Amino acid sequence: MSISRVVTRLGRVPLLTQVGFGKTVVDRRDFVVVDVVDASGALGRGCAYTRDLPLPALVHEVFAGAIIGLPVQEALSLPSGWLKAREFHAVDGGAIGRAAAVMELALLDLAALLEGRSVSHMLGDPGSPMTARLAAGYYRPGVGPRELGEELRAGVGQGYGGFKIMIGGASVEDDVERVRVARASVGNHPLAVDAAGSWSERVPPELLSCLEEAQVDLFEDPFPPRNVSAYAALAHHTNLRVGTGESLGDVGSFRQLLEAQALGLVRVDATVLPVTGALSEVSRLAADAGLPMFAHFFPHFHAQLSARLSDSWGVETVTPGVDGLSDLTEPVSVEGGRVVPQKNPGFGIGWHEDRLERWTVSALLA
Repeated sequence: MSISRVVTRLGRVPLLTQVGFGKTVVDRRDFVVVDVVDASGALGRGCAYTRDLPLPALVHEVFAGAIIGLPVQEALSLPSGWLKAREFHAVDGGAIGRAAAVMELALLDLAALLEGRSVSHMLGDPGSPMTARLAAGYYRPGVGPRELGEELRAGVGQGYGGFKIMIGGASVEDDVERVRVARASVGNHPLAVDAAGSWSERVPPELLSCLEEAQVDLFEDPFPPRNVSAYAALAHHTNLRVGTGESLGDVGSFRQLLEAQALGLVRVDATVLPVTGALSEVSRLAADAGLPMFAHFFPHFHAQLSARLSDSWGVETVTPGVDGLSDLTEPVSVEGGRVVPQKNPGFGIGWHEDRLERWTVSALLA
């Protein structure tokens, strides 16, 4: 079957309260949602955060028209092929790469749907369960250390296999208290922290000592991801596992970090790096360096992509009401501390179509 229609939407999901991560505060989540429809009416869908980039327009102008009339499998090779043919680099903030990534996710969903199997099976992986790691402890009005502890203990009771909290958005003293409360609340479960690039060169020594004392198993994004020298200096100063990369849209930036021996873990996102191209190449680099990978958010996609992640560290799920995606979709299944990949055709995502319609701001049709 050939592709007959592409609908690209801008969706704007309001959050119930302001949410802080590092120095950033948001009260909504903006998505690009891409529907690719073939002549039989079968529909594949991809989505991603816009990050204030013109992704709907780029998807529509660069890729949507180019795949109309193509067989699905032929269209599937177009986004990554387009980037490679132009020797793409992330000089535009990664916008073109992100547009290619979300288009490819929609095509993967459709291709697997037409074959009657899950994306993981289509990519040659049985869909092995991966550790479910809950991103929680975001800065929110009225949420102090006591509420943080309650949130994390609830996550332990729900069976999550690991946890992450935010730091870098409060005073050093407050963040030290948050880390200590978090460690006490999750017990021996793995605990990560995410600073969302809060510092430019140096982590406050008191906080770094606290993280080492708490035996944090991942220190994520202490600096902006392209500050290679700061990451390399920290990696040689601490035994903590340091990771970054979720916002990087080109292979070269990952290569620089790995050549500098600046990382202990590679963060990636299939809504930023096209799966069949750049993400697979980064996975090979991580494997050569002997480093695990950890995918950012979007658990419905990443639970199906374990075959493309070198030594996957797990699947990241998020406290409801924080990511916006949990307002649009049914949650992933967590059993025994692991995310169980859907066996339904495609990515197997249960979408709340009524909410998607309600929060659609604009749509482009090709």
